[in-house]
Amino acid sequence: ASIYWTARKVFPEVITIPGENTRFFCSSRKGTLTTDPFVLEDRLISRHLDLIYIRPDSLQVMLNPFKIEYISSLFHELKSNVTLNYDFKPRCYFDDIVVWSKQYGQKLALSLKFISKLKLSTVFFSIILLMLVVFCVTPALVGRDSKKSSVTYLSTAVIGFSHITIEIVLILSFQVFYGFLYRQLGLLVGAFMAGLALGTLLGEKFSWAKLRKRFNLALVQMLILLILAILYVILNISHLHPMLLRQLPDWFLFPLLAALTGIVGGLQFPWASLVLTDLDVQVERAAGNLYGYDLAGSAMGCIVASIILVPLYGILYTLLFLAILGSCTTVLIVLEELIRSQN
Repeated sequence: ASIYWTARKVFPEVITIPGENTRFFCSSRKGTLTTDPFVLEDRLISRHLDLIYIRPDSLQVMLNPFKIEYISSLFHELKSNVTLNYDFKPRCYFDDIVVWSKQYGQKLALSLKFISKLKLSTVFFSIILLMLVVFCVTPALVGRDSKKSSVTYLSTAVIGFSHITIEIVLILSFQVFYGFLYRQLGLLVGAFMAGLALGTLLGEKFSWAKLRKRFNLALVQMLILLILAILYVILNISHLHPMLLRQLPDWFLFPLLAALTGIVGGLQFPWASLVLTDLDVQVERAAGNLYGYDLAGSAMGCIVASIILVPLYGILYTLLFLAILGSCTTVLIVLEELIRSQN
């Protein structure tokens, strides 16, 4: 139903042919499409089309008027409850997840439907609350060495959440603007991973920065905020003027943004390690805990972004949420450093 009403918003005439796979036919002019099998048979004959899989007798089966009337009435009944599908808010993406989840029982599908009814503010505050819970329970999870380093672990988890979510946004946005993805998927992921490696090397090289080491973590968050702002502006402009983006080669802009995101994410690990070693945390403990928090944040980002944020609230609101999350983390880092310096 979402596909049908989305198509109806763009095309004046849309017909559906039910079957094992429902087919949607759209036309920019009224009167072009028809579900009358005899009219289509006349068109086949007049145009001398020699088709293999579509024959006059099969048309009468496919275009059964009772089936067509039934699915049309079903779409009209569901109209008031349908959410339209947009480039930057792929609702059908979520609906497809719900349909496939029913193969594993109704509980998962019902849970997803419950999530889809939540307001955007509820989801945002729930994730922010979860972030604060992680901040509070980190000492209990990691041990007494983390009493003065909860923000460091939290910022690492937030960076993991943010950079994997940005990668998902870049992949989906590339598909939206260029209409293909598979051949460039390796380049997008490869650019991101190369950026991570380069960022780690840069973090090691500039770890002697004169700034206080905790402020370096705030700098990483602010760089992520800068990337989010750039991406937000690019997507807005490109959405209004799609041909503008197509003038750039498909291997340039999105892989570049993926690489920059990777570089910023790569800076986090060595700089966070420095903060922990300054607090006399054992090196092996610091490395293991940081890696665990980074993976936990990335895993949560994959799940929350791909199932909830992007399909239900859209790409632009997802970027806005990441900006709020990063800003809150930056404030916590700065506050902790100010309190620590006064002591």
